[in-house]
Amino acid sequence: KNINFEIYAKVAEITGSSIKSAALSAAYRAAAEKRAITNQDLVEAVDYECRRMGRTGVGNELYGALY
Repeated sequence: KNINFEIYAKVAEITGSSIKSAALSAAYRAAAEKRAITNQDLVEAVDYECRRMGRTGVGNELYGALY
């Protein structure tokens, strides 16, 4: 539903493997709750991947760009 991947690419600036990890994390979370993936799932998953790499505040930047 209306997921703007261009914003994620511009703000997050993460590697392909991190994108894959974030996408899978968001998908598993949504599937566990038997619903479609939302922007919130993706923001939280991308933010987690960035924090693993030592970058903080990406979630706030994404929320600001999306909403």
